[in-house]
Amino acid sequence: MKKTFASLVVFALLAWAGLVQAAGYERRDVTFPSQGLDCAAWYYVPTGLKTGESRPVIVMAHGYSGVKEAYLDNFASKFAYAGFVALEGPLAVMPQPEAYEFFMGVGKIAPRWQNRVTVESLETGMYYDPTAFIQLISPVPLLMIIASDEIITPTAVEKKAFERYLMAR
Repeated sequence: MKKTFASLVVFALLAWAGLVQAAGYERRDVTFPSQGLDCAAWYYVPTGLKTGESRPVIVMAHGYSGVKEAYLDNFASKFAYAGFVALEGPLAVMPQPEAYEFFMGVGKIAPRWQNRVTVESLETGMYYDPTAFIQLISPVPLLMIIASDEIITPTAVEKKAFERYLMAR
């Protein structure tokens, strides 16, 4: 577990720095239903994955109004190169002040991104609780990387969610 975590951290840092050129994986376009809509995602599979073989999966999601073409591709490809399966694309909510600057630059690399949201999206954001169903993941192994000063999902909430996951095991 420690070696897997260390590999994950090293590749995340290298991906962020743009120092690793990913290869040895296949990226597939996939869709899945969610609340009556078809969500588009990219599914990264490491080269050499055999039918029926289990690998750790990293699910990556952008914040509020993010699109799969913006930035996470760089990380997902590095994780796949390191032997992880990665899914990148479903949306999450990220209404923090730093998001504005980030999103203003998204149009440069993801031309289909639009700087707008629906009233339904705003309403749904009021009920945002990323920890609500964590116990349903159990008994599948889970690695949570928890920020020390998280704004959207406070660190204490994330730690309590992980405790609920452990109790369900």
